[in-house]
Amino acid sequence: KKYSISTKTFFISDYLIYFMKVSIVIPVYNSEKYLVKCLESVINQTYENKEILVVYDDSQDKTYEILNEYRDKITIIEKNSGSETKAINDGIDAMTGDWFMYVGSDDILFPNAVEELICESNRINNLNLILYSNYDVIDSSGKILRKFIEPNYNHLKKNDLDVILLDHYFGNFSCSLINKSLFDKFGKFDESISALVIDYDLWLRFVILHECRLHLFPKTLFQYRQQNNSVTQTNVDQCIKEAENLIPKILSKLSFERRSDYEQKLKKYKRNKPLKYKIKLAIRNILFIFLPPSSRKFFYNAYLSRKSF
Repeated sequence: KKYSISTKTFFISDYLIYFMKVSIVIPVYNSEKYLVKCLESVINQTYENKEILVVYDDSQDKTYEILNEYRDKITIIEKNSGSETKAINDGIDAMTGDWFMYVGSDDILFPNAVEELICESNRINNLNLILYSNYDVIDSSGKILRKFIEPNYNHLKKNDLDVILLDHYFGNFSCSLINKSLFDKFGKFDESISALVIDYDLWLRFVILHECRLHLFPKTLFQYRQQNNSVTQTNVDQCIKEAENLIPKILSKLSFERRSDYEQKLKKYKRNKPLKYKIKLAIRNILFIFLPPSSRKFFYNAYLSRKSF
């Protein structure tokens, strides 16, 4: 038997996936400027079996007043979390769904974002996945700066994919879909490290230590807002250093044989990179270290919007 859901038609086996609840976690703190657009995009998803958990940290603007206007459609979790990482973990603790999705309070989901990822998870039929998508980078006014197309590594063997992840972060945290069982088995986000690298740390732990896999859904599903005062842009050099420090920490938890195997393959991967890439990477690192913060932001914007460094 077939069922019509949204604009698509599915067989009964696919229909069953719609019994899986998705918990969308949105941490908010002084988020009034873009919060309405974010909430509207999440509430109006074509996928109906969802809960929206907004973790509210005491704010000095009108964030709470805005949340109250949507109280019948969202769940407000009032916490004095003190950090976004703690707020995300508080959301995970409160979720009743089968799947977790993080959305930044200034991000905008396309209407079918949740439905597309849930259907993809059903097609693959593997809970040990972190699903992510392409996205648009927008500025504070909503203007599209760039359509960000993620490299598609889905065809690679897991070991080859792991080596790329050890070399550099890929994927994206916003709008990613993760099964709740992975947090239950392998832990939540590490609150002891900088919020700049909590997603990369989780990727490495789940993928390298616990045999999970990153999987790209090759469509654009959301808009990521790039702001001049964002934490990442303000701490570019710190972000690079902390990301690099994660690698030996993760590898140290493996057996000697596995660690040695990864280290050898990682060296080979770095050695075989095109010279053009190595030169750009060296220039980027030098600029980030020696330029004043205001100039670092400029080059970081270029890196994000064009990957030119």
